[in-house]
Amino acid sequence: MKKAILLVGPTSSGKSPLGDTLQELGYLGQDCVHFDFGEELRRVASGKNVHFDIDESVQVAEILDACRLLDQPDYWIAERILRSYQNDPRLMVLNGFPRDVPQAEMMDTLVSINKLIILDAPLEVLLERIRLNTGGDRTGRDDDSHEKVQLKLKTYQDRTTPIVRHYFVKGIEPFYIPVEADTTPEMMYSMLHNN
Repeated sequence: MKKAILLVGPTSSGKSPLGDTLQELGYLGQDCVHFDFGEELRRVASGKNVHFDIDESVQVAEILDACRLLDQPDYWIAERILRSYQNDPRLMVLNGFPRDVPQAEMMDTLVSINKLIILDAPLEVLLERIRLNTGGDRTGRDDDSHEKVQLKLKTYQDRTTPIVRHYFVKGIEPFYIPVEADTTPEMMYSMLHNN
């Protein structure tokens, strides 16, 4: 089964920039491929993924606009995107999926999570990171309004944080990275490697 690192954290905490850094620099001597699920969904929603037809792209766009997580009837979307990475020999860095325990249980049939990295930041820090574009990944995003960030943070707290226990029970101890407004991906990478 394909091995993976899972990045968990609220919106704008720096998952995508850290994932890109891991893909660029590797992890403990292993080459990595960054699976940025949010970016993949945005690509599908814009009609730029050839594996999805126009009706499917519209469905994904509606899910994104409502700031919803994929629920069980929509898992096929994640599975189709994820399977396109299955033949890549590099260590997968998962970012943005799974986001709740049912998704984690579905993911357990596809990949083996062997490292859980949690980026931890409060709302005020997240909003400042968006304002500063600290990770350089917020340009052109239409989902960064104060209201949408609050909605995504509530969803994260209610549905995503329980996956920490899911993986802990499976023997995967989380590694926490405290994130401030000026925490760069390079700083996160250094904390990860100095662990």
